[in-house]
Amino acid sequence: QMLLERILDTGVTVRKRVIKILRDICVNQPDFDKVTDICIKMIRRINDEEGIKQLVTSVFQQLWFTKPTTDQRQQIMRRVTHITEVVAASINEQECFEQLLEQLLKGVDESTGIQSVLNVCQLMVDCLVERVLSLDETSDQQTNSRQLVNCITTLYIFSKIRASFLLHHAKTLHPYLSSKCTTQEDTLIIHYIARILEVVVPLMERPTESFLASLEEDLVKLIMKQGAMIVQSCVGCLAEVVNKVTKNYKLVKECYQKFFMYLEKVKLLYTQDPKSPQLATVKPSVLRSTFTVGLFCKHFNMDNIMIELQGDSMSKRVQSLLVFFCDREDEEVRIK
Repeated sequence: QMLLERILDTGVTVRKRVIKILRDICVNQPDFDKVTDICIKMIRRINDEEGIKQLVTSVFQQLWFTKPTTDQRQQIMRRVTHITEVVAASINEQECFEQLLEQLLKGVDESTGIQSVLNVCQLMVDCLVERVLSLDETSDQQTNSRQLVNCITTLYIFSKIRASFLLHHAKTLHPYLSSKCTTQEDTLIIHYIARILEVVVPLMERPTESFLASLEEDLVKLIMKQGAMIVQSCVGCLAEVVNKVTKNYKLVKECYQKFFMYLEKVKLLYTQDPKSPQLATVKPSVLRSTFTVGLFCKHFNMDNIMIELQGDSMSKRVQSLLVFFCDREDEEVRIK
C-alpha cells in the first residue's frame, strides 16, 4: 500500500521507479491478489507527463499485449480477467484503457510489432466473447449480470478502437439485444451491444438479409419501448445499418412518423384546451417522442426520407414543433 501511494509522488523519477517495481511484481507474481489494484493505479498514469505516459504504455504492452510464450489460453484468460476488473472500477478506468489501446496502436508500427499487438487483441476479444457465452450458462444471475456488463463494456472499448476485432462476433452478440430489460445491468448490456453493432455491421461482407431484417426489427422494438440510454444507442445503430447497408428508409419513416405524429396530436390538444387534464397524462410520452424525433433528425436526413410531404420541409416542421414545446410551462418538457 505504501508503494502504491508513492505512484502519486511529486517527483517524476520516483513515479517512474514505482511503476517499474509494480510492473515487476505483476510479471513475477501474476496470481497476486493485488494485481488488479496495481493495474488500476498504473493505468491512471496514462494521462501523466509524456515520459510517464510512455512508460505506462510500455509496461502494459509487456503485461497484457505480448504474445504468450506458454499456455496461451490460460494466460489470455488471466489477462482478460485483469482487464475487465480494471474496466469495472469506474468510468475513469474505462477511458484510461481506451487511451492505452489508442496509444499502443498509434505508437507501434510494422517494425516494432503492431501485428503482434493486433493478434493479442484479437485473442482477447475472442476470449471475452467466449466468456460472455459461458456466463449465460451458469445460474448465479446477479453475479453473472455484473460480469456480463464488464465483459461487454470491454468489448465495446475494443470495438471503438478497431471495429474489425468484433467482425466475426456480430451475429453472436446480436441476440443480446432481445434480453429482458429489468435492471440497470440489463440496460447497459443492450446499450453496449447496440454500440458495438453500430460500428461492426457496416464492415461485414455480405451479411444475410435475415440477419439484417432481424437486427432492424429488434432495434425498432427497443426504440419504441425502452429508456433514453437504449433509445439513443439504438437510433445510432439503426442509422449506421440503414444509411450504410440496407437503405431501408421505409422502416425509418414508419418509426419516425409514430413519434412525430404523436407530438402534432398533442400540440393540437394544447392549442384547443391548454388546461386539459389529459395533458398531464401524456407528459411521459411527449418527453419520449421529443427526444426520439431529435435523434432521428440527428442521424437521418428526414427531409429526403419524407420528401413527399406537401408544404414546409420536415426540418421546418420539426423546428416549429420543438419551438412550440419550448414555450410550454413545464420545465422538463422545455429542457427535453
